[in-house]
Amino acid sequence: MSEYVRTCPTAQGFNTGGSYCPIDPSKVRAIFFSTMDRGLTKALTQEDISAGCHAPVPGRFYPIKNIVEYAHSGGEAQIETIGYGAPKIVGYSQRTDTFTLGAYDIELVKNIIRLKSQKVYVFYVDEDNQIHGITKLGVSGDIFGVPATLHITDQPFDTSSTHAKTEIVISLSDTESFMANRTALKADFDVQSALMGLMNVRFVSEGNSHYKLVDSSNTDITMLYNSIKASDFTNATSVEYDATNNWFTIQCDGEPKLKTPMELYTANIIGIEQL
Repeated sequence: MSEYVRTCPTAQGFNTGGSYCPIDPSKVRAIFFSTMDRGLTKALTQEDISAGCHAPVPGRFYPIKNIVEYAHSGGEAQIETIGYGAPKIVGYSQRTDTFTLGAYDIELVKNIIRLKSQKVYVFYVDEDNQIHGITKLGVSGDIFGVPATLHITDQPFDTSSTHAKTEIVISLSDTESFMANRTALKADFDVQSALMGLMNVRFVSEGNSHYKLVDSSNTDITMLYNSIKASDFTNATSVEYDATNNWFTIQCDGEPKLKTPMELYTANIIGIEQL
Protein backbone atom coordinates (compact mmCIF):
# COMPACT_ATOMS: atom_id res chain seq x y z
CA MET A 1 0.00 0.00 0.00
CA SER A 2 1.35 3.41 -0.99
CA GLU A 3 2.04 5.92 1.72
CA TYR A 4 -0.22 8.96 2.02
CA VAL A 5 1.60 12.14 1.03
CA ARG A 6 -0.01 15.38 2.09
CA THR A 7 -0.16 18.28 -0.37
CA CYS A 8 0.12 21.83 0.92
CA PRO A 9 -2.78 23.79 -0.63
CA THR A 10 -1.02 27.15 -0.43
CA ALA A 11 1.71 25.94 -2.78
CA GLN A 12 -0.66 24.96 -5.59
CA GLY A 13 -1.09 27.25 -8.59
CA PHE A 14 0.92 30.08 -7.10
CA ASN A 15 3.24 32.24 -9.18
CA THR A 16 4.08 35.91 -9.37
CA GLY A 17 4.44 36.31 -13.11
CA GLY A 18 1.76 38.55 -14.60
CA SER A 19 -0.18 38.25 -17.84
CA TYR A 20 1.54 38.92 -21.16
CA CYS A 21 -1.32 41.37 -21.77
CA PRO A 22 -2.58 42.55 -18.37
CA ILE A 23 -6.18 43.61 -17.87
CA ASP A 24 -6.15 47.40 -17.77
CA PRO A 25 -9.29 48.52 -15.91
CA SER A 26 -10.61 52.00 -16.62
CA LYS A 27 -13.38 54.12 -15.12
CA VAL A 28 -16.61 52.27 -14.30
CA ARG A 29 -19.51 53.76 -16.28
CA ALA A 30 -22.25 51.23 -15.55
CA ILE A 31 -23.11 48.16 -13.54
CA PHE A 32 -25.71 45.49 -14.11
CA PHE A 33 -26.88 42.73 -11.85
CA SER A 34 -29.17 39.74 -11.64
CA THR A 35 -30.85 38.00 -8.74
CA MET A 36 -29.76 34.68 -10.29
CA ASP A 37 -26.13 33.54 -10.54
CA ARG A 38 -25.65 33.35 -14.31
CA GLY A 39 -22.50 33.38 -16.38
CA LEU A 40 -21.49 35.26 -19.52
CA THR A 41 -19.39 33.61 -22.21
CA LYS A 42 -16.75 35.07 -24.51
CA ALA A 43 -19.28 34.70 -27.37
CA LEU A 44 -21.39 37.43 -25.73
CA THR A 45 -23.23 39.72 -28.16
CA GLN A 46 -25.09 43.00 -27.87
CA GLU A 47 -28.30 41.07 -28.42
CA ASP A 48 -27.52 38.83 -25.43
CA ILE A 49 -27.24 41.86 -23.14
CA SER A 50 -30.32 43.65 -24.50
CA ALA A 51 -32.45 40.50 -24.38
CA GLY A 52 -31.14 39.80 -20.87
CA CYS A 53 -32.52 43.15 -19.72
CA HIS A 54 -35.98 42.00 -20.87
CA ALA A 55 -35.69 38.39 -19.68
CA PRO A 56 -38.09 36.81 -17.17
CA VAL A 57 -37.22 37.09 -13.49
CA PRO A 58 -34.96 35.84 -11.88
CA GLY A 59 -32.62 35.76 -14.89
CA ARG A 60 -33.17 39.40 -15.85
CA PHE A 61 -30.32 41.91 -15.95
CA TYR A 62 -30.94 45.15 -14.06
CA PRO A 63 -28.60 47.90 -15.36
CA ILE A 64 -27.62 51.15 -13.68
CA LYS A 65 -25.84 53.64 -15.93
CA ASN A 66 -24.64 57.25 -15.86
CA ILE A 67 -21.99 56.52 -13.21
CA VAL A 68 -19.66 59.48 -12.76
CA GLU A 69 -17.64 58.56 -9.69
CA TYR A 70 -16.38 55.48 -7.87
CA ALA A 71 -14.98 54.94 -4.39
CA HIS A 72 -14.38 51.90 -2.25
CA SER A 73 -13.90 51.28 1.43
CA GLY A 74 -12.72 48.24 3.36
CA GLY A 75 -10.96 45.29 1.80
CA GLU A 76 -7.91 45.77 3.99
CA ALA A 77 -5.94 42.90 5.45
CA GLN A 78 -6.98 41.99 9.00
CA ILE A 79 -3.79 41.36 10.94
CA GLU A 80 -3.43 39.50 14.22
CA THR A 81 -0.39 39.52 16.48
CA ILE A 82 -0.11 36.99 19.29
CA GLY A 83 2.41 37.86 21.96
CA TYR A 84 5.76 38.70 20.43
CA GLY A 85 5.20 36.53 17.36
CA ALA A 86 5.15 37.88 13.84
CA PRO A 87 1.89 39.46 12.57
CA LYS A 88 -0.39 37.11 10.60
CA ILE A 89 -3.10 37.94 8.09
CA VAL A 90 -6.34 36.31 9.18
CA GLY A 91 -8.52 37.63 6.39
CA TYR A 92 -9.76 40.77 4.67
CA SER A 93 -12.31 43.25 5.95
CA GLN A 94 -15.75 43.75 4.45
CA ARG A 95 -15.50 45.79 1.24
CA THR A 96 -18.04 48.18 -0.24
CA ASP A 97 -17.99 49.83 -3.66
CA THR A 98 -19.87 53.13 -3.99
CA PHE A 99 -20.96 54.59 -7.33
CA THR A 100 -22.25 58.14 -7.71
CA LEU A 101 -24.76 58.75 -10.51
CA GLY A 102 -24.67 61.82 -12.71
CA ALA A 103 -28.24 62.83 -11.92
CA TYR A 104 -30.71 62.32 -9.10
CA ASP A 105 -33.38 59.77 -9.98
CA ILE A 106 -36.23 59.41 -7.52
CA GLU A 107 -37.79 56.48 -9.42
CA LEU A 108 -34.52 54.54 -9.24
CA VAL A 109 -34.35 55.24 -5.50
CA LYS A 110 -37.90 53.91 -5.04
CA ASN A 111 -37.07 50.72 -6.93
CA ILE A 112 -33.64 49.94 -5.46
CA ILE A 113 -34.90 50.44 -1.90
CA ARG A 114 -36.96 47.26 -2.38
CA LEU A 115 -33.78 45.19 -2.78
CA LYS A 116 -33.05 45.44 0.94
CA SER A 117 -30.76 42.54 1.96
CA GLN A 118 -31.44 40.56 -1.24
CA LYS A 119 -28.40 38.82 -2.68
CA VAL A 120 -27.46 39.92 -6.20
CA TYR A 121 -24.70 39.13 -8.68
CA VAL A 122 -23.02 42.26 -10.03
CA PHE A 123 -21.06 42.94 -13.22
CA TYR A 124 -19.03 46.15 -13.60
CA VAL A 125 -18.72 47.85 -17.02
CA ASP A 126 -15.84 50.24 -17.66
CA GLU A 127 -15.51 52.87 -20.38
CA ASP A 128 -13.40 50.52 -22.53
CA ASN A 129 -16.27 48.01 -22.83
CA GLN A 130 -14.71 45.59 -20.40
CA ILE A 131 -17.16 43.64 -18.23
CA HIS A 132 -15.64 42.84 -14.84
CA GLY A 133 -16.69 39.93 -12.65
CA ILE A 134 -15.23 36.71 -11.27
CA THR A 135 -14.29 33.25 -12.49
CA LYS A 136 -15.49 30.00 -10.94
CA LEU A 137 -13.41 26.85 -10.81
CA GLY A 138 -15.11 23.95 -12.55
CA VAL A 139 -18.17 25.94 -13.65
CA SER A 140 -18.91 26.68 -17.29
CA GLY A 141 -19.14 30.31 -18.33
CA ASP A 142 -16.24 32.66 -18.73
CA ILE A 143 -17.32 35.32 -16.23
CA PHE A 144 -19.82 35.52 -13.38
CA GLY A 145 -21.31 38.35 -11.36
CA VAL A 146 -19.80 39.28 -8.01
CA PRO A 147 -22.00 38.07 -5.11
CA ALA A 148 -23.12 41.07 -3.09
CA THR A 149 -25.96 42.98 -1.53
CA LEU A 150 -26.91 46.35 -2.93
CA HIS A 151 -28.49 49.43 -1.45
CA ILE A 152 -28.92 53.08 -2.25
CA THR A 153 -28.19 56.32 -0.47
CA ASP A 154 -29.51 59.63 -1.64
CA GLN A 155 -29.34 63.33 -0.98
CA PRO A 156 -32.90 64.19 -2.04
CA PHE A 157 -32.50 67.97 -2.26
CA ASP A 158 -30.00 70.55 -3.42
CA THR A 159 -27.94 72.39 -0.82
CA SER A 160 -26.17 75.73 -1.05
CA SER A 161 -23.13 74.01 -2.54
CA THR A 162 -24.22 70.60 -3.94
CA HIS A 163 -26.93 69.15 -6.14
CA ALA A 164 -29.22 66.31 -5.11
CA LYS A 165 -27.47 63.03 -5.80
CA THR A 166 -27.87 59.27 -5.80
CA GLU A 167 -25.26 56.71 -4.77
CA ILE A 168 -25.37 52.96 -5.32
CA VAL A 169 -23.52 50.98 -2.63
CA ILE A 170 -22.42 47.39 -3.28
CA SER A 171 -21.38 45.29 -0.28
CA LEU A 172 -19.34 42.30 -1.42
CA SER A 173 -20.29 38.95 0.11
CA ASP A 174 -16.70 37.66 0.10
CA THR A 175 -13.91 40.21 -0.31
CA GLU A 176 -11.11 37.67 -0.49
CA SER A 177 -12.87 35.54 -3.10
CA PHE A 178 -13.44 38.62 -5.26
CA MET A 179 -9.77 39.58 -5.06
CA ALA A 180 -8.60 36.03 -5.84
CA ASN A 181 -10.99 35.34 -8.74
CA ARG A 182 -11.51 38.68 -10.43
CA THR A 183 -11.46 38.74 -14.23
CA ALA A 184 -12.73 40.80 -17.15
CA LEU A 185 -14.29 40.11 -20.53
CA LYS A 186 -13.61 42.52 -23.40
CA ALA A 187 -16.75 43.10 -25.48
CA ASP A 188 -16.57 44.06 -29.16
CA PHE A 189 -19.69 46.23 -28.92
CA ASP A 190 -20.92 49.22 -26.91
CA VAL A 191 -22.08 47.54 -23.71
CA GLN A 192 -23.66 50.67 -22.25
CA SER A 193 -25.95 51.15 -25.25
CA ALA A 194 -27.08 47.52 -24.93
CA LEU A 195 -28.05 47.99 -21.28
CA MET A 196 -31.63 49.16 -20.79
CA GLY A 197 -33.46 49.15 -17.48
CA LEU A 198 -37.19 48.57 -17.78
CA MET A 199 -39.68 51.33 -16.94
CA ASN A 200 -42.78 50.39 -14.97
CA VAL A 201 -45.79 51.56 -17.01
CA ARG A 202 -49.57 51.54 -16.77
CA PHE A 203 -52.55 52.70 -18.79
CA VAL A 204 -54.66 55.63 -17.58
CA SER A 205 -58.23 55.76 -18.85
CA GLU A 206 -59.42 58.95 -20.56
CA GLY A 207 -62.93 57.53 -20.98
CA ASN A 208 -64.70 55.90 -23.94
CA SER A 209 -61.93 53.27 -24.42
CA HIS A 210 -59.26 55.96 -24.72
CA TYR A 211 -56.02 55.41 -22.78
CA LYS A 212 -52.73 57.15 -22.07
CA LEU A 213 -49.55 55.19 -21.35
CA VAL A 214 -47.65 56.64 -18.36
CA ASP A 215 -44.51 55.67 -16.48
CA SER A 216 -44.12 55.29 -12.71
CA SER A 217 -43.84 59.07 -12.24
CA ASN A 218 -47.10 59.58 -14.20
CA THR A 219 -45.22 61.05 -17.16
CA ASP A 220 -47.11 60.65 -20.42
CA ILE A 221 -45.05 58.39 -22.72
CA THR A 222 -47.88 57.53 -25.14
CA MET A 223 -46.22 59.14 -28.14
CA LEU A 224 -42.95 57.28 -27.49
CA TYR A 225 -44.77 53.95 -27.81
CA ASN A 226 -47.37 54.84 -30.43
CA SER A 227 -46.41 51.76 -32.50
CA ILE A 228 -47.99 49.39 -29.96
CA LYS A 229 -50.45 47.03 -31.67
CA ALA A 230 -53.24 44.73 -30.52
CA SER A 231 -50.87 41.76 -30.84
CA ASP A 232 -48.72 43.32 -28.10
CA PHE A 233 -51.54 42.83 -25.56
CA THR A 234 -52.86 39.72 -23.88
CA ASN A 235 -56.49 40.84 -24.09
CA ALA A 236 -56.93 43.48 -26.85
CA THR A 237 -58.88 42.97 -30.04
CA SER A 238 -58.23 46.41 -31.49
CA VAL A 239 -55.67 49.18 -30.80
CA GLU A 240 -55.44 52.49 -32.65
CA TYR A 241 -53.22 55.47 -31.93
CA ASP A 242 -54.80 58.93 -32.27
CA ALA A 243 -52.02 61.43 -32.98
CA THR A 244 -54.32 64.43 -32.57
CA ASN A 245 -55.25 63.57 -28.99
CA ASN A 246 -52.13 61.51 -28.31
CA TRP A 247 -53.99 58.51 -26.92
CA PHE A 248 -54.78 54.91 -27.74
CA THR A 249 -58.26 53.65 -28.48
CA ILE A 250 -58.21 50.12 -27.09
CA GLN A 251 -60.94 47.53 -27.36
CA CYS A 252 -60.24 44.84 -24.81
CA ASP A 253 -61.65 42.50 -22.20
CA GLY A 254 -61.25 44.40 -18.92
CA GLU A 255 -58.28 46.70 -18.39
CA PRO A 256 -55.61 46.64 -21.15
CA LYS A 257 -52.71 44.36 -20.32
CA LEU A 258 -49.42 44.27 -22.21
CA LYS A 259 -47.51 41.07 -22.84
CA THR A 260 -44.27 40.25 -21.02
CA PRO A 261 -41.16 42.40 -21.61
CA MET A 262 -39.50 39.60 -23.59
CA GLU A 263 -42.53 39.20 -25.85
CA LEU A 264 -42.62 42.97 -26.36
CA TYR A 265 -38.87 43.00 -27.03
CA THR A 266 -39.22 40.47 -29.84
CA ALA A 267 -41.87 42.79 -31.32
CA ASN A 268 -39.41 45.71 -31.07
CA ILE A 269 -41.24 47.33 -28.15
CA ILE A 270 -38.37 47.87 -25.76
CA GLY A 271 -37.75 49.13 -22.24
CA ILE A 272 -41.16 48.77 -20.56
CA GLU A 273 -43.05 46.41 -18.27
CA GLN A 274 -46.65 46.70 -17.13
CA LEU A 275 -46.85 45.46 -13.54
